[in-house]
Amino acid sequence: MLMLRRFELERRKQERSGKGIERLPHLTRRTSLDRSWRCVEWTALPDDRADELIETEIRESESLEEGWEWKVYSTDSPRDLRERLRKHGFQIGTQETAMGFDLGRVESLPSGAPGIEIRAIITEDDLAAFRNIAETLFKKDFAYSTGHLRQGIGKKSAIHRGLLALVEGVPAAIGCLYLSKGSHFGYLYCGGTLPEFRGKGAYRAMVAARALLARGLGMRYLLIDAQPTSEPILRRLGFIEIAKTWPCTWPGHRKQGL
Repeated sequence: MLMLRRFELERRKQERSGKGIERLPHLTRRTSLDRSWRCVEWTALPDDRADELIETEIRESESLEEGWEWKVYSTDSPRDLRERLRKHGFQIGTQETAMGFDLGRVESLPSGAPGIEIRAIITEDDLAAFRNIAETLFKKDFAYSTGHLRQGIGKKSAIHRGLLALVEGVPAAIGCLYLSKGSHFGYLYCGGTLPEFRGKGAYRAMVAARALLARGLGMRYLLIDAQPTSEPILRRLGFIEIAKTWPCTWPGHRKQGL
């Protein structure tokens, strides 16, 4: 499948706006430009050296003040990578499904729903509504993501785009789109609807709006790490499964007693 081949190639080699990339023989790391954040995103460890190379990654992360992520895909190797990471002290997160959508089929997506307005996040009031909804839905601080959107607005950048859905004029749902020069994929993230507004079509309308935006900006596919709650909706919209994925988090360093 062409989408899967391009996805695997980009995981391995594609540079992304605002991030560094380190391509090693058996894995690819992505880092923040100041190197305070890191994520192992593609893995092909030889079975007989996997534990040794995992230990190397842990040692080389000792300068980081915060934990970091090893993102495991069902297409990675060795096949028991998650269990090996668990034995080395990583916390294994909830399974998600990496799903893709061919933007050549964008006309098949719903065009909207009665009483729902989709608009770009461009003002401080919009940003405040985004952060409030995100923190209500995901139960964590969204200052970092809100800051990315604010910077993008100020620089008129296409890297991070945020959308807000209003139901009868009330902020009800959010969704973001990440783009990177040279990539075939637009990445959907931070998507969700407040409980009291679910079932009205806001989530589907938000997906469709971001799809149109991504195609207009030259993307070939959409990609999303779908939670179990959103996966059935996305399948009905025409998204297909690319791989299962798990966020595996290294919480800190042994010298800190973790």
